[in-house]
Amino acid sequence: MLGSIWSHRLVGFLGVVLLVVLVFFLVFTLSNSQQRQSKDASWDVVKIHVEETGLHEVRLKDLKNFNQGIASLSAESLRLSQDGIPIPYLLDDESLYFYGIAPESRYASYRPYMLSMTEPGILMNERIVSVAGDRRVDTITDTIHIEENNLYDSRSIPAEEQYPHNFDPWYWTTIQNDDEISIDFGLPDIGADSGALIRTALYGATSIGSVDPDHDIDLYLNGIHVDTITWDGETHIITDSLIEPGVLVPGTNTLVIDNLNEGRASETGIESTNDSSRSPLDIVRLDWVDIKYSRIPRAIDDQAILEGVRGDLNVEGFSSRPKLIDITNPIEPKVVNGWNFEDGVLEFSVNKHSNLLAAGPQGIIKTAEITPVRDSNWRDTSIQADLIILSTDELSPALTPLVEWREDQGLVVVQVSVEDVYNEFGGGEESPGSIAEFIRYALIEWREPKPSYLLLVGEASYDYRNYLGELGQNVIPAPMVRVEYGGETVSDPRLADTDLDGLPDIAVGRWPVSTGNEVTKLVERTIAYEQGTGTDNVLMAADGTSQEFISLSEEVLLGSGLPESTVKRLYGVPADQFTDAWNDGAWLVAYAGHGSIDRWGKDDVFSAGAVPDLKADSSPPIVIQLTCLTGFYAHPTVDSISEIMLRHDKGPVEIIAATSLTLSSSQRPFGVNLIKALQDREVTRIGDAMQEAKAALGVERNRELAEISETFTLLGDPSALIVRPE
Repeated sequence: MLGSIWSHRLVGFLGVVLLVVLVFFLVFTLSNSQQRQSKDASWDVVKIHVEETGLHEVRLKDLKNFNQGIASLSAESLRLSQDGIPIPYLLDDESLYFYGIAPESRYASYRPYMLSMTEPGILMNERIVSVAGDRRVDTITDTIHIEENNLYDSRSIPAEEQYPHNFDPWYWTTIQNDDEISIDFGLPDIGADSGALIRTALYGATSIGSVDPDHDIDLYLNGIHVDTITWDGETHIITDSLIEPGVLVPGTNTLVIDNLNEGRASETGIESTNDSSRSPLDIVRLDWVDIKYSRIPRAIDDQAILEGVRGDLNVEGFSSRPKLIDITNPIEPKVVNGWNFEDGVLEFSVNKHSNLLAAGPQGIIKTAEITPVRDSNWRDTSIQADLIILSTDELSPALTPLVEWREDQGLVVVQVSVEDVYNEFGGGEESPGSIAEFIRYALIEWREPKPSYLLLVGEASYDYRNYLGELGQNVIPAPMVRVEYGGETVSDPRLADTDLDGLPDIAVGRWPVSTGNEVTKLVERTIAYEQGTGTDNVLMAADGTSQEFISLSEEVLLGSGLPESTVKRLYGVPADQFTDAWNDGAWLVAYAGHGSIDRWGKDDVFSAGAVPDLKADSSPPIVIQLTCLTGFYAHPTVDSISEIMLRHDKGPVEIIAATSLTLSSSQRPFGVNLIKALQDREVTRIGDAMQEAKAALGVERNRELAEISETFTLLGDPSALIVRPE
């Protein structure tokens, strides 16, 4: 008996030991496998993020983090390019050096440079100079740029013909009427008293028809009046003001921009140049200031930018031997040789005006971020899809149930990573332009039948460069379009307007989300919505503060042919009454009236704060908002009422709303044709209804109607089935 017990214990003990060994073996094998995969991971192409202009360094050891097979740096296997254009570089001491240029696009916080480690590239050509002689240059011209971006003003957009793709309506500050601002800046090593120049970029934010000029600004530098700037209207101005010799001082200088009605005489004793008959409402925004001045040829922070130099130069102040690059043509820089360096002084002579960059070790920019570029082939012309879902690697897994649901319905679905789109169609640039180029390619080059629906899964923000520090909000960026009332706004439909005729060529919708959990909930609620049953009820709400909106509602009802018996009119009712009616159930809710980003109505018809009160358990309604701004999903700090509804557990999953200000008269035909299409049994998916409503607008004849097409947005899946009454 005792032997039997010990026998069982021994077997049990050996079993535990065996189990422990097995677990250890599995963990060890998995760990080694992961280490081996990491070690063996090989990327043929990497993207170098350039945020500032200067000489950049990429080290061999950094590249080995992405490709263990790269043993040395060679022009035979390294191709550097920017937007497809080869960029020459310099190889030295196990590092690659290139002249990188800061981004100019308003959409991008960095300029992408692609480095292939399997293709030949080009080295910088050489320029030979001589050692400095007797034509000594005592001063060089330098420019300091002073700018902050704290304030976005969409209304400051210039006229259509003057609206460049990279116009950035961000400003430093507002200078109110009867106010002034003071800016301190440092100038080291000022040269001889040769004077200087201030270039000031301003925007006039007010206009009074009876006053000319509207704006009257004085500039004071170190207490000395420099210039008076006057201009008229809500317009931009860039002015050059000469600075007399002796005004600038080494060290700290103070620039005052004066918008005082009585000038600064009472405080400073300086004679005012402001006109007492000036505008009573003069509001100005400061964009930026440049100071162009002469200084001693000396490196600052181990770097010297030499603009338009000619003659013999001695540039001092380098920590050790610098690199000298000719950047006269910035996309074809040349390495400069033939100069002398001794005791921290760079000596050379150039016989023609040139722009040069000299950088010691501390003045070379160590590349802050390098990211791998994986292979993708969305240019394969054999691809066919009905629905394109554009998202990120992080959000895509949560979309799997929706993909399967759509495929069960017979749609062909492709999920596309926005990072692949940036790299394959935009040269690596994270911008709406890259997305638009991808959609254009898919619609033209993919095989029939072409895509019909585009679902964008990701948040967006008009703060593309993250000036306000709201990280993580621009997941899928939207393009900006100029609009009549408000300057500019975001437009998802523009991404799919391949011929720029004002009409999207496929139906576009967006889920403005940033987490996988948010995606999961929207997938579940969208599928549940399609499995529901539409009630007979329609709610038509209107802002009761104006007969215009009640008339608009009646015209939409009459023109769209909704059965009178199904419509419940809610004109000017209290907010709680409207919410109760919503909770009683409806397949369609429409609103006409005043609107803002977080509410319906001048009076409170419905607001973001009331969304949590939605408790209807039946299928949520399709929501149409014939108003302004309630669909503006791109504010970096404020969620629109449409976003809040979309994310609410009991809220609607198909919401149509505007991202801009438009007229009721222009909204009417869109509302009529949209509700007609939603009732048409031949139209099965909400994106198709949106396309029919926009196509019926006649945008080619009317710019205001084109703005309706571009700014009325679907927050929801455009491939979703329309749930209507039986």
